[in-house]
Amino acid sequence: MNKPMQKRKCRGVILSERGLQRFQEAVERSAIAKNGGYAYTLEQLSNLTGVSVRSICRMRSCKTPVDRQTLEDVFRTFNLTLTDRDYIQPEPETPPPQPVKSIAQDWGESPDVSLFYGRTAELNTLTQWILQDRCRLIGIIGIGGIGKTALSVKLAQQVQDKFSYVIWRSLRNAPPLATLLSELVPFV
Repeated sequence: MNKPMQKRKCRGVILSERGLQRFQEAVERSAIAKNGGYAYTLEQLSNLTGVSVRSICRMRSCKTPVDRQTLEDVFRTFNLTLTDRDYIQPEPETPPPQPVKSIAQDWGESPDVSLFYGRTAELNTLTQWILQDRCRLIGIIGIGGIGKTALSVKLAQQVQDKFSYVIWRSLRNAPPLATLLSELVPFV
């Protein structure tokens, strides 16, 4: 026997100022009439409405979205009709991208590039390839002495805050793989 799939509730509205005011006034009237004038506790509101304490707290905070059906159920409990002016659609929050804090950096014997000038176009192109195009391997080739190593060090320094690990190793006179791996193990 197949059970019909239940639709998942779409949480996406918050009470407006008007909706919150109407809700609070109705709850106060009900508390006076049915609770001896004492304010309802969250548990009592939950029992009256059939809505969880957590959802009631979310609804009353006017910050965290709840599904529209929850608002309708709560309003109906207090003989209110939910109107379009009682709730608003919150703006979707897109947090600004946070730069990744480097957990570990090992620059090994990287050359000093504090006096690096020019090559702006090349740096911009390489940065775009790495950060936007997400290239995993870039080869910088050319005749000896034109600044390939300096360019790659400067590039690594510029993009280091976007990565968790930065490890620099020269492959000139490359050490055996076992030695290289033993140096890198502490970073992993």
